Amino acid sequence: MVEESVRSKALVPLIAGLPGWNRKHTDVLEKHDSGGPQNENAGSRTVTRSPFRHLPSLAAANRWSRRGWLKAGLGGVVATSGCLSVSDDSSTGDDSDDEDPGSTDQPPEDDERDDESDESDIDDRSVVIENEREGHDGWQPQQSPSERPADVTHQIDGYTSSTSVEPGGTLEFAVSTDSEWRYRIDVYRLGWYDGAGGRLVTTLQASEEGTKGQRQPVPDPDSDTGRVACDWEYTDTLEVPDDWLSGLYVARFVLLDGPVEGTSTAHPFVVRPHPDREATGLVQLPLATAQAYNGWGGKSLYDHTSNGTPANEVSHDRPYVNEITFHLGYAVHLLRFLEREGYDVAYACDYDVHRAPDVLEAYDAIISAGHDEYWSREQRLAFERARDNGVNLGFLGSNIAYWQIRYDDDGRSYVCYKDTVEDDPIQDERRTGLFRDVGLPECELQGVMGWGAGLYNFPDYEVTVEAMDHPWMTNTGFEAGDTIEAVIGPEWDWIRDDCPLPGDPTNFFHHEAGSSDLDIHKPADADAVTYTAPSGATVFSAGTLAYTRAIDPDPDWDISWPYVRVKAYAPTIATPDERLQQFTRNMLDGYFPGGNSSFEQ
Repeated sequence: MVEESVRSKALVPLIAGLPGWNRKHTDVLEKHDSGGPQNENAGSRTVTRSPFRHLPSLAAANRWSRRGWLKAGLGGVVATSGCLSVSDDSSTGDDSDDEDPGSTDQPPEDDERDDESDESDIDDRSVVIENEREGHDGWQPQQSPSERPADVTHQIDGYTSSTSVEPGGTLEFAVSTDSEWRYRIDVYRLGWYDGAGGRLVTTLQASEEGTKGQRQPVPDPDSDTGRVACDWEYTDTLEVPDDWLSGLYVARFVLLDGPVEGTSTAHPFVVRPHPDREATGLVQLPLATAQAYNGWGGKSLYDHTSNGTPANEVSHDRPYVNEITFHLGYAVHLLRFLEREGYDVAYACDYDVHRAPDVLEAYDAIISAGHDEYWSREQRLAFERARDNGVNLGFLGSNIAYWQIRYDDDGRSYVCYKDTVEDDPIQDERRTGLFRDVGLPECELQGVMGWGAGLYNFPDYEVTVEAMDHPWMTNTGFEAGDTIEAVIGPEWDWIRDDCPLPGDPTNFFHHEAGSSDLDIHKPADADAVTYTAPSGATVFSAGTLAYTRAIDPDPDWDISWPYVRVKAYAPTIATPDERLQQFTRNMLDGYFPGGNSSFEQ
């Protein structure tokens, strides 16, 4: 059973006034809020692992309903703000069997596409069931940007009308290509899928019916902010089926003829959780960070992809240079692990949390995935409130919540003055720049912070003596002094002496570099740490970006470097470590009622 953390009664009138909320939800909340004496341990939770695989634990069954939260929060926001969802493969699109994903060959036959409609309830569409379906690797990048000649870089490009969508919603695509060329759009959901990493859920073939491509202009950067925002006509529409499972999706735009036939590019988007499907955990996917590094159109937030002068604002209304960006890849490693293990999670993009921050309190645990560097102030404060109300937090990466941003244009763009913070027209607490410079240092939330050094020598973590008494070390095979090879980098964080943690923190893994100074020019220590907040919530920070590489079940596959085998790129990059995988299972089993539910060796 799970003893839920106590929510304040002050929330009841606030929540009751939100759209989609009804009295039943308020009654349940009031019942839980008055269900026992207040004490210093209110908010702690005791987890009993369910002995029944594929069934929700009693703890999960007894928690107060999340559906009101979702309908009032993520589910209640109109999709025009930039968040969408996707649908089952049999429900949308032309399942023509003419083409194969990523090329102009035959696509999977109908029996391979798993086109049977699923008549089960939304709650039955679990991560476990979804990943039992047949996967396909056509979602993966077909060429690296360096392999694509300059004259074909933009032979086909496209982007989505929103960064996320709700099941049952509509997502539009803006595609640009030659007016004489045909194309198709393959849509994949990413997960484990027996190692394939994705599943083809639908194909849009509208352009084969006589509507060929159209060349749309590459805009010049804004003269003041450097923002590159396309105002392209939407060319294709996806009606997202109501039963598509929440997740990270990729739309691949494939040329079917012309001199570069078979060339394709891709664009990611998120399908938000269905309001009528409960999940115990939420994964925040870092699409803002992916966009910060995107140099399409000649501008990003970095000088090396901006012709020497970075922009102060970036837009989601443009394609990506890299099909699945290097920086989003760390999150892909994580979701492959989560979905192979069968953890009951849903997904949201960072802007979803920004616009509906209270939705975090509808879950038992929130996970920040990978390289989640760019946050709004609203996001940061939402994570703090969730922790203070007993929600467990996991930061499985590093350099997280490093830059403060401000969203604009209904979430389609955001502002971040970095080296020119004095030029930001807003100079109060919403001023963009480092969170630590506006009174919100990362360590006060995560327990660690760093400098985003971007070093690529990938040193080792060492298991600490103090870690050995912690339950998360059970059955890992770790001994004090053991090393986790090449797991630190390319950016990492460490414990700060001037930022004490509450309670009795545990430092599991440490790298001694001889310095904890916030100096980008010095080698720095690294730490993976947990602490317990006064609310009883557990917070864990991995302290390194490469952590998710080391828990990905496939030793040869790497989304960050998909064009070569991992070891061919650099033998020092972390590869899967079974001990760290078990450590992560132990941690997540404590975060989610009933533990994980699916994977059997």
